[in-house]
Amino acid sequence: MNFAFTDEQQMLRDSARKALAGIPRERLRAGEHDPCVAREAWALAAELGWPALAVAEKDGGLGMGPVEIVVLGEEMGRALYPASFRDTAVLLPALLARAEANDMAYLYEELCGGALHASFAQLEQDGDWFSDSACATREGTLHGRKVLVEHAQAATHLLVANRRTHGAKTVLEVTLAAMNAPGLSCIPRQPLDVICGLADVEFNAVSGPRLSVHLDAEGEMACFGTARLFNCAELNGAAEAALQMTLGYARERRQFGQPIGSFQAIKHKLADAFVMLENAKSATYYAGIALQDGLPDARFALDAAQAASCEMAVRVTSDCIQAHGGIGFTWEYDLHLYFKRARRLVAWFGGARFAHQRIAHDLMAAA
Repeated sequence: MNFAFTDEQQMLRDSARKALAGIPRERLRAGEHDPCVAREAWALAAELGWPALAVAEKDGGLGMGPVEIVVLGEEMGRALYPASFRDTAVLLPALLARAEANDMAYLYEELCGGALHASFAQLEQDGDWFSDSACATREGTLHGRKVLVEHAQAATHLLVANRRTHGAKTVLEVTLAAMNAPGLSCIPRQPLDVICGLADVEFNAVSGPRLSVHLDAEGEMACFGTARLFNCAELNGAAEAALQMTLGYARERRQFGQPIGSFQAIKHKLADAFVMLENAKSATYYAGIALQDGLPDARFALDAAQAASCEMAVRVTSDCIQAHGGIGFTWEYDLHLYFKRARRLVAWFGGARFAHQRIAHDLMAAA
């Protein structure tokens, strides 16, 4: 199997790296969430046409696949991209494509043009994802609360998810709620990753267009598979940027008359980090190819990529801080931003534990 990027994919990577380098790093490390930074970053993505990346050509998009999503995800992780790209440009097109009796096709134009900037509101107060009762829909309107919603202050809309069970059939209902809708209130929370912001959102008879998706195994992969893949790629990009910073520091910082990178305690730690990173990247690339080509082991490959990337990113960013010594803990140095980004992203989609459980279940079932 050929893991080399095509010329078009390499051009996407190069152009993304160049464009994202223009996001002012001093505003990312300001110490408090600034929604204006996220809005400007989303406007940059819209100007470059990235919101249309995962939208099918028949719906007005670019029709690119999971591998291109991986390419862009890595660069966004490297750049600490501050807007809600995954939820808007990866998750929403997948939901629209899978929806039953879809009457929301008009959203494609707003999405591809960048006018729609959405955040996924799925977490209930009890810690469950889109449970049956916590944020209920009554008479076509939303009532209740979603907690720990990322990017809520910068988004134009929320994708409010609720699960409904009809006999043996489980349906995911997603309501598109405008942030300025009557009855919607946003309560900011103190996040670990201040770049992205965090808020609880309360709904009091909030209305909006709604789509429904049959949430069987196939529907789950179709809706969330590419978003999980993007999450893995973003983790890999953040860890790679932190490791490159640390390698440069280990070559320049001298102690006892020689670079600290020559000491085994540093050398072995960074070598282990590099191996973990390359394993996670390879697993993610294969998962992208498996999803794109519809291979029978696509779900297993995605679980393996999620397990590898989640475990790797936290370990590598933490070890990079340790390798820097005291300066690695300072606010002015960017390593803590990558560590916090990794800690935030591994909480999505069940993290490594969920992926390991699915892998174990599949292996036992096949035994």
